[in-house]
Amino acid sequence: MQTCCGCWNLLQGSRASGIWTLVAGILNLLWYIYQAASNTRSSISWNTFLGIALLVIWIITSIILLVGLSQSNRYMFLPWLIVTGLICLFQLITLIYFIIVAIVAPIFWITVVIAAIILALNIYAMVCVSFYYQQLVDGGVQPKV
Repeated sequence: MQTCCGCWNLLQGSRASGIWTLVAGILNLLWYIYQAASNTRSSISWNTFLGIALLVIWIITSIILLVGLSQSNRYMFLPWLIVTGLICLFQLITLIYFIIVAIVAPIFWITVVIAAIILALNIYAMVCVSFYYQQLVDGGVQPKV
């Protein structure tokens, strides 16, 4: 893979991936916080707490990725790759759950499609960053953009 989305080089695509996950992480975090704040029970459920913690880590690793991209430091990509892999795993589990629910309530198919698109975007972002990481390992040309 030499380009991301067919028009950007791998550095630009990796930057777009970092920005995408940073924005997605912040928006999801705001949603989780809203859900926790509107909860009428006195305690936060374990999955909400886990979601908030994982999203905070994802936001931090997205920032680390963006810094690593600006410095061409491939080792700063690794935390993002690991956390994004975990996020994708949780998204896959959630997608399977949504599919099961959609069988009972067909209106959930909209949610299934949206969740599948977001999962595909995150996987593609991981692929793009992984290929740029490999390009740096191989000593490839590092475009300055």
